[in-house]
Amino acid sequence: MKWILLVENNHDLREAVVHLLMRAGYAVASSPDGASALRLLDEQQTSPPSLILFDLQMPEVDGWTFRAAQLENPCISQVPAIAMTGMAKIEPPIDAHVVLRKPFAVADLMAAVRALVVLGGTPDAAELARLHACAERCAQHGAELK
Repeated sequence: MKWILLVENNHDLREAVVHLLMRAGYAVASSPDGASALRLLDEQQTSPPSLILFDLQMPEVDGWTFRAAQLENPCISQVPAIAMTGMAKIEPPIDAHVVLRKPFAVADLMAAVRALVVLGGTPDAAELARLHACAERCAQHGAELK
């Protein structure tokens, strides 16, 4: 079963993103911090998520530590990731497929999710054009697409 893991310590944002993803038809599990997310991933190794969305600034286990642990685990190292942050400059840089700067547009979040989950990270020409338009909007509003 395909599912998305959301790791976000801000309760209101976490609930809003879960609601958006579920309305779009995705199964979603959420965690308030990196430590509980790593435990959840450990329990779900036979059925890893299709995508991980994670905040960079979290208590206990931050986004950098969470992502490093994910990349070190061969069961989940290939799962694409979207980092979310309110930071103007990300130091040190984060190894993620997409970096969204908060506040981000719902359309930009959903375009990134669709590209990584539905299209498996290999968009066709039409989706590439939509992602390019998304990247331009993101650049104007402070989000980066890699």
